[in-house]
Order: sequence, then C-alpha cells, then structure tokens
Amino acid sequence: WRSVAPTTNHVPCPEPLALAMFSLATLWDWWDVGILLLLGFLGILRPGEMLRLRPADVLPPSVLLLPSLTAYVSIRDPKQKRTTARREHVLVEDAAFVAFLEEWLACHSAPERRIFKGKASDFRKCFDALVRFFGIEPSDGKGITPASLRGGGATWLFQQTGSIELPRWRGRWQQVRTVEIYVQEVAALSVLPALSIPQRHRIRQDRKSTRLN
Repeated sequence: WRSVAPTTNHVPCPEPLALAMFSLATLWDWWDVGILLLLGFLGILRPGEMLRLRPADVLPPSVLLLPSLTAYVSIRDPKQKRTTARREHVLVEDAAFVAFLEEWLACHSAPERRIFKGKASDFRKCFDALVRFFGIEPSDGKGITPASLRGGGATWLFQQTGSIELPRWRGRWQQVRTVEIYVQEVAALSVLPALSIPQRHRIRQDRKSTRLN
C-alpha cells in the first residue's frame, strides 16, 4: 500500500491560478502550453501523461457524435498499466474549454505529433515563467510545479461535486482511501493566502477571460 498511497503531496494548483496561467499562455502565443495546462488540471493528469498527449488522443464530441460538450482524452501509456487497464481515458466536461478544443483540433494538421513538440525541460521553462509572472515560486514545498495540476484538479472537482468517487475515477486511483487522504492533504494547502494584494489582483484579472463551467 505504500507504493499506492502518496507519502508527500505537491501543493495543489488553485483553480483561479490554473485559469490565469491558461489565459497568460494564450496571450503569449503559447497555445500548446495553455492546452496542456487545462487538460492536466481538468483531466487530473500526471505530468508525463500530459506531455505525451497528441491531438489524436483528444476525442471531441463531434468525433464521438455526442450531443453534449464532452471530450475524452486517451492515455496511451498509463502508470498502472501492469496492474490495471493498458489504455485509460479521462473525461473533460467543461463546455467552454471543450468548444475551444474543437476549434483548435480542426486547425491541427499533425494529429500524431505531440501537442507540445519540445522537450520536457522546455515545457518546464514555460511553466516556470507563467508561475513566476504571478509572483509564485515554481518549486516543490511552497510553490507550484506541473505535478500541482493533478492535485489541484482533484481538489477542485471534489469541491464542485462533493463526491470523492468522481475524483478517484477521473484521477484513476485504485483505492478510495488513497484519494481521500490525497484530497484532504492537498486541500489544506494553498499558495494564494501568502500572495500580496497586487499579486492576487493580477491572477483575478487574468482569470476573468477564462471560466470553468
């Protein structure tokens, strides 16, 4: 059970910060980075899963002939593939973001190339620049890292629904108790209270252009 239950958790990325980072990424013309940020947050993805994503892995409602604005994201190489399913998927239900994905995918001519074509270190440099823009350190412990998107997404989904089962299913944790511990720990942590009023105002302003649900 020690290999399943997290011993330490990353500080979660709060929903306002995730939206602000997405907005800033699009303003800087980093569309691929912004897309992965929200896919990682809404899909509760691990950083490695996020970086391996290809446009072909994102299945919008028009492809699946779904009446609702819901997208499926296929995980080709899941972490637990030796003990669970060899292929997994996550659900993205935010209507505004799914509509954005539809338009972006329609213009994409290389579905089998990775969404972010650079190296993991290149993505991390972009991520760190976005985090620092809002006065937050891009480091473990007190700051935000790409792994913070998974904890932030799980906590946000629990707060929105009151269900522990939905984050467990979407985050693909095998045990309910594991995700209970995970959400309880990360929900108690936040980088926002330590920020100054101007820093919080900057996040609030950038968040206004993007809203979930």
